Amino acid sequence: MIAPAAIRINLLPHRAAARRRRERRLLLWLASGVLAGLLPVLLAGTALHLSIAEHERRTQQWRQASTSLAGALTAVRQAQAETGMLALRQRAVMQLQAQRNDWVLLLAALARAVPVGVTLHGLRQHEGRLRVEGRAAAQEQVVQLLDALAQALPSSHPQLLEVRAAQEAGVELVLQLQWPAPSACTAVGDASC
Repeated sequence: MIAPAAIRINLLPHRAAARRRRERRLLLWLASGVLAGLLPVLLAGTALHLSIAEHERRTQQWRQASTSLAGALTAVRQAQAETGMLALRQRAVMQLQAQRNDWVLLLAALARAVPVGVTLHGLRQHEGRLRVEGRAAAQEQVVQLLDALAQALPSSHPQLLEVRAAQEAGVELVLQLQWPAPSACTAVGDASC
């Protein structure tokens, strides 16, 4: 005959109940530990996310400010370039204004300085020098012309380059003057001009 299977009877049911309670308590502690661990992680993640978002917002603001400043700097550089060009133009105009009467003054001085018997028939300007060609009845008149030019235009440093006998009576002469000669009339607002 087969032996009957051993039937086990738990005579202490309160032990099984205590064991289940301990298991539930352990699971509850584990769950609360997991929640307690997840909560700081979630809080830290949220804080980092907010910090990164704030940093990105500030970065975007700096980029916009940088872009607007770059535009403003470009505008300032253009304004400075235009101001520089205008200053150059103004200086050129002032220089032309100061020199506009120089040729008139030169011709008037030449007209006053030319003695009787001397005729001038050529004026050429080349690299700061003015070449004057003419004819005189005698060499004494050439000397008088040089003296008169030295007195009328002292800063032009008149020099006699050539004197030769003309085919007709008299001599042909070639003078050289430094022109434009530095003068006191080039100062802006000079009343003596």
